[in-house]
Amino acid sequence: MKWSEYAIDSLKKHISRQTALLNLGDRIKELDAEFKSTKGAVTDRVPVKGGSSKNEDRLLNNIVERDELIQNYNAVERAVNRVERALGALTERQRRVLDGFYIFRTDDYMDRLCDDLHVEIAQVYRLKDEALKKFTLALYGTIEN
Repeated sequence: MKWSEYAIDSLKKHISRQTALLNLGDRIKELDAEFKSTKGAVTDRVPVKGGSSKNEDRLLNNIVERDELIQNYNAVERAVNRVERALGALTERQRRVLDGFYIFRTDDYMDRLCDDLHVEIAQVYRLKDEALKKFTLALYGTIEN
């Protein structure tokens, strides 16, 4: 198993996952508010055979969507926290290299890293390899199988 490939994938998805946490949290709050404002089902009427009311359907759909989004939120939050802890094991310089290569990559990322770190391209690649190795070890406890 190529753990470094999984580590790179985690770095590339990190910002999107952080954004997803914000969006998921907002949607869960919306659904909570909607659920609280929805009137309960009328219980003094005999339901239509095999049918349910629109209100009941809305309540059930709300519950199902909230449950799924809460599960997604928790999974994404765990992934973000794992990456943050692994990034915390790096030096500031190593973190900047991985940020430039994977997290906040731009078209001119190599020029920016060379200028920022005051090194040549070959040295940037060596720093990246070292930082990725340390990050992978911190994230997965191993480097390669």
